[in-house]
Amino acid sequence: MESSQDLASRSNLQRANRTESNVKRDGMVSTCVMPVFAFRSRTSLGKVVYLKFCTCDSIPCPQLLSDIELAQIISSPEPEKYRVPIHVGDRRSFTDKSGRNGDLYCITFSRTFYEKRLTTSELYHQFFVCLAVQEVENKHNITVDRSKLRQLRNVAELGEESVWITENRPYVKEISSSTSVKLSPTLGLRLPSPYYEIKRISDNDGGRLLALFRLNGVTDIEEIQLMSSQRRLRLVVPKHYHVDVMLPLQFDATSTEAVFNPKDSTLKAEFRLIQK
Repeated sequence: MESSQDLASRSNLQRANRTESNVKRDGMVSTCVMPVFAFRSRTSLGKVVYLKFCTCDSIPCPQLLSDIELAQIISSPEPEKYRVPIHVGDRRSFTDKSGRNGDLYCITFSRTFYEKRLTTSELYHQFFVCLAVQEVENKHNITVDRSKLRQLRNVAELGEESVWITENRPYVKEISSSTSVKLSPTLGLRLPSPYYEIKRISDNDGGRLLALFRLNGVTDIEEIQLMSSQRRLRLVVPKHYHVDVMLPLQFDATSTEAVFNPKDSTLKAEFRLIQK
């Protein structure tokens, strides 16, 4: 009969084997990634494409420049000197909740880079998205219609992601900025901010966050893009408005309830607060 120590040792070994099987397979290694935002667009041939951006700790963070320094590099004679490590995954078929079929591409990059730059700088956010789209195009020989790029409200709709990499070769490529990179106005840069109000509402369920936006001149709900992720709230109405705010409160981005009233051009959005 096995002693309690023998049973504990065998149990630990079994757990270790299960963990190892989760991270290694046929010369491949899996790395944990966190989905942070996603876009939908179409190719030049009309095919729907989904671009899912994920972060992980195993990809190195590029040099963290200020917005002014980044803008100077983009407009300099040598923009390629600023390099960003990135991994573009293989093409996968995907069907969304509406039954729309398309191709899904996962773009993985540094978690530190995302937290310290992309969540705080609109310039960095657009810069990186433009570079990533170019890299997807180069790797998969497609052309993405930038005028139809729309950020999805809930990145979780694209499912969970596991990135498998080959052990004996690098899987991260450093992409560099170039003179062909152009920041797209459709992503929101330089658009005016609408009048808005964000306030906390107390209730028996831990509280809610209420956001009200006055979108004068907007009558079509299809124009409105509302994105959220725990502390960040971002609204884009192409050719009209853009607002991007970081909040001191955490909220559940999956609980979004938004209603647009075309009569007074008001968007009302509510989120459940996350209690610490």
